[in-house]
Amino acid sequence: MQGALSKIEGVRSADINLEEQRAVVKHTPETVKPEQLIKVIEEAGFKAKEENAQKEAD
Repeated sequence: MQGALSKIEGVRSADINLEEQRAVVKHTPETVKPEQLIKVIEEAGFKAKEENAQKEAD
């Protein structure tokens, strides 16, 4: 999953924790939408939903 996410333009980082079944994906919202990220994660065989979206200060 991390490899698939890292290939997407606009994804800055993807921290995957399989034990906790969680992923934190930092991305540029102007470049890639959460729905696109969810689709890639689900295509990799995992369940996904947007949770606790936060904007970072530049």
